[in-house]
Amino acid sequence: MKIDKRTALFFLIVNIILVVSGVGKVFYFHETLIRDLNHSRPQLNQIGYAVVLAAQGIAALVLYIGLLWIIRVFKEQKWIWSGIIVFLVVQLRMFISVLVVPYLLKGRGYLELLHLFRLLFEVSVAYMVVTFFAVSNRVIRVFFWCFAVLIGLNNLLVYLGPKLYDNFSIHWLLINPNFTFWIPWVASLALFARVFNLAKEQLLQREGSAPAEQASTFTEPEE
Repeated sequence: MKIDKRTALFFLIVNIILVVSGVGKVFYFHETLIRDLNHSRPQLNQIGYAVVLAAQGIAALVLYIGLLWIIRVFKEQKWIWSGIIVFLVVQLRMFISVLVVPYLLKGRGYLELLHLFRLLFEVSVAYMVVTFFAVSNRVIRVFFWCFAVLIGLNNLLVYLGPKLYDNFSIHWLLINPNFTFWIPWVASLALFARVFNLAKEQLLQREGSAPAEQASTFTEPEE
């Protein structure tokens, strides 16, 4: 197993940026864990808000590719790769459809399609969580398990919270996704930091073994 240090560093930096921007967004908009429907929030112009959301979305997609890279580097079973691949395909399809479909469908048909996309998204997240729990390498599995638990709980509460609030007025389950979005990425941040440190250790070992190999090939000249 050989870990590329530059690749690990790239994903680590992207993860740091995502977490810092997520925390910054929470403070800037005065977000709370439980949605406060009477809470007034600072406003960004439409373009600025779209740029922030797009940047965070792109960073998250890059990090999912990074998780796939780690699974491949640590030689996990190939079927585990399918969890992230299916999730990314669904995400890409949703992104394209959101841009195109409004021009093709209107009214009830468009709303039904949005509900279908939401269901596909939840199914893809659930499948990815299952595959993450199948990661077996002891060096990385705890990080994947933590990420799976956090992202699974986050999506479950965000999905069920509004329904429970509408039907039973359970306000404390009305979780604010703008607050919880960045939390699972703390686990991935620890994972990328661990992988980066392993890459540095491997590099030091290779540099240390090179002089030893050169010394072993040196022989005294014959008289």
